[in-house]
Amino acid sequence: MRVTRKAKKLEKHLFNTKTPLARAASYAMGLSTTEIEQPFIGIVTSWSELSPSHIGLAQQAQEAKRGIRDNNSTPREFTATALSDEILLSGNMAKSSLINREIIADTIELTALSHKFDALIGFAGCDISLAAMVMSMARINIPSIVMFGGSMMAGTSSKSDSTILEFYKAIGEQFAGKISDRELHEIEAHCLPSAGSITAQYSANNMACVIEALGLTLPNASFVPTIDMARDEIAYQSGIAITDLMKSNLKPRDILTRKAFENAITVLTALGGSTSTILHIVAIAFECGINLEQSDITDICKKTPHIADLKPAGTYSIHEFQQIGGVPVVMSLLLQHGLIHPDCKTITGKTIAENLAELTVPESQNIIQFPENPNLYTPRPYTRRLSGLTGNFAPEGGLIYRSNSEILEFKGPLRCFDSEEAAIEAIKKHIYVNGDVILIRYEGPVGGPGMKEMFIPQLLLQAQGTLDNVVLITDGRFSNLGSGFCISHIGPEAALGGPIGLVKDGDIIAITIKEDIISVDLSNEELEARRRLWKPREPLFLSAAGSKYKKLVSSANKGAVTHEGYNLI
Repeated sequence: MRVTRKAKKLEKHLFNTKTPLARAASYAMGLSTTEIEQPFIGIVTSWSELSPSHIGLAQQAQEAKRGIRDNNSTPREFTATALSDEILLSGNMAKSSLINREIIADTIELTALSHKFDALIGFAGCDISLAAMVMSMARINIPSIVMFGGSMMAGTSSKSDSTILEFYKAIGEQFAGKISDRELHEIEAHCLPSAGSITAQYSANNMACVIEALGLTLPNASFVPTIDMARDEIAYQSGIAITDLMKSNLKPRDILTRKAFENAITVLTALGGSTSTILHIVAIAFECGINLEQSDITDICKKTPHIADLKPAGTYSIHEFQQIGGVPVVMSLLLQHGLIHPDCKTITGKTIAENLAELTVPESQNIIQFPENPNLYTPRPYTRRLSGLTGNFAPEGGLIYRSNSEILEFKGPLRCFDSEEAAIEAIKKHIYVNGDVILIRYEGPVGGPGMKEMFIPQLLLQAQGTLDNVVLITDGRFSNLGSGFCISHIGPEAALGGPIGLVKDGDIIAITIKEDIISVDLSNEELEARRRLWKPREPLFLSAAGSKYKKLVSSANKGAVTHEGYNLI
């Protein structure tokens, strides 16, 4: 059918955000003619009343809007609600968390494209919402900034300062019958005293460090407490910064280069970061058309020393880290030793090296120490090693996380469980012995579906005093709320017929950290014979969102994303 000139003109008026129809809608929302004619900047928050991590974001958005208005642009606010990790960390609904990442990214992408924003700024409170915002920004590729909402204050109890560290330790002890319900309640009532993220190097703060390392946020702004009045000024300055970024037309994919991702993995490793954050880095890289292989991650982890003495594995809080200069101090040390790329662009308009040029590392501090002769395998009081493993047990790789564990090699028989819940019941009944490898499967992106973080098994073993005598392995994720010798993200996952789904109780697993190998003592012929007999297990949890996710999601080593992607480079 021939489209007439009149029809084309009508289509232009109907579907352009500055046409009469769009202007009429804008007038209806109280905008002036001047505001309508100015650039439109989207402000997205993960605000909700569902989590202390997100509840403080609405105020920050208002301050950013003030900065945008003061620079002759028009802010338009919307929300992409993140679920509450504090509530979702246990049980089947914990599988919703990673699914929510994809929903947030899709929501922001659709909103920004539909409303033709000139630029975008996001305020997020957890690792899921931070990752989702950057994923969407990479897709739409308009000038963008993402800001972390900040951390909470330390908690107190009648006995001493009480933080989430003591709380999660107490959960394990209560499960093990070592403390009473009343004692647990005393801690839970005081360990989270304010809005903000948990004050230790958990997934949210790890992701905030990654955003700084990537150059997508204002330097050393992430860990100012959410309730600190300085937060308002930071938010205001971010509003000004996004208008400057729009004028320079510096876009996310100009910043999110392969070198930038290598910097992010280096910083994360130096800080002793979480395996879940690696999953997000790989997903963001995928959105940029960059393929990060398991070998890329392993190579970076092997050459990067762990230099930060931060809780939960170490001594110092995230507040103390921020007070000595935070992520820029770490990056400055890594830059001095040639471990990060200096020429990556950032939202400041300067390169990494230019941002760090005038920074001095405080001498009178013990939080960040770069060893003169780094030996990655020499245990330190706060060692947490992050690295990759491959072998016939994990052809697509896996990630290892060792918190306060000096184990470099392990060999033992498997005890296999087809869900976290089954493993928890067995551990509570002490149905294992020292030297066992406890395997939790069908918890991967497809098998969950949703790949929840698991921490109760870790805390139970810790409470039972056996954490250093066993290894935990899963095709899901382990939360860094717990500790010990944990291997996650095993691929292919059990639901896809990977070796983790074929092994049986008693099969022998061998792990060698120095060689980054995880293997099962079975021949290729035996594995293939078992594969022919294997049948996929029906998922235990399947909401409508979970059903769609299961059909679309990629493997963990590809970031557990839900679309086909781009031409990879």
